[in-house]
Amino acid sequence: MSRSARLHADGLMRCPWPGEDPLYMVYHDTEWGVPEYDDRALYEKLILDGFQAGLSWITILRKRDNFRRAFEDFRPENIARYNAKRIHALMNDVGIVRNRAKIEGAVASAKSYLKIMEDGPGFSKFLWDFVDGRPKVNHFKTTVSVPASTPLSIRISKELAGRGFKFVGPTIVYAFMQATRESIARRASKPNDRRKIARIRHFYPRLAADAVGTAARSPGSLAARYRNCRYRSWRGARGALERANPRRAYFLGGPAHAVGRSRDARADAAP
Repeated sequence: MSRSARLHADGLMRCPWPGEDPLYMVYHDTEWGVPEYDDRALYEKLILDGFQAGLSWITILRKRDNFRRAFEDFRPENIARYNAKRIHALMNDVGIVRNRAKIEGAVASAKSYLKIMEDGPGFSKFLWDFVDGRPKVNHFKTTVSVPASTPLSIRISKELAGRGFKFVGPTIVYAFMQATRESIARRASKPNDRRKIARIRHFYPRLAADAVGTAARSPGSLAARYRNCRYRSWRGARGALERANPRRAYFLGGPAHAVGRSRDARADAAP
């Protein structure tokens, strides 16, 4: 698998890790790297990241609906009351990862979550306060140089473990931070430029074809072409197209591109 961003058939640049898997690509486009502030949703993601330990994320993603069914939509107030009988039933559920330590860890983490909710402003506030409420951006030259953990993920991991959470090691916490956008592992190249390049290739083939030599396949030269062309913003280019061809412009404003515009600072690191 390539270690650099890839241009897909729909004209969007994506990180290499989704490959061509439709489920993985939807997750990359609509969930991964999108800031999450909902208390329960953050608990769910943290627990699922814990279940991922030793496995791949796509394995968990394919079982996520089963997990939600088995764990009652990850409602901590319910999970905290699970007894030995319920844990035994979960161990017999072939739709989830049947690991007793992880299942019992989810129960222990639910109790810790409820304690935080009772004592403070909430689980979301507790987590986002580590980054002052804003995503922390780490710059790396290559995907390979992105670490498995950071000093911040180590700090959060220790705090969570100290409060009774299970399966919250630094690596798991760092993956969790990137998925919920508390941390962004960004390569030196600009994600926004790459996304604009993808749009040019997909919707302005004539402009791409006008580039010299291999420009149609070269992100750098196309980026320069974009910066020097008449319309220097996506809004400006779309406005011009709307005046020339309203039907085409309507298509460009559809759901796929609404999703594309919402992913402005997506990283190139695997989850």
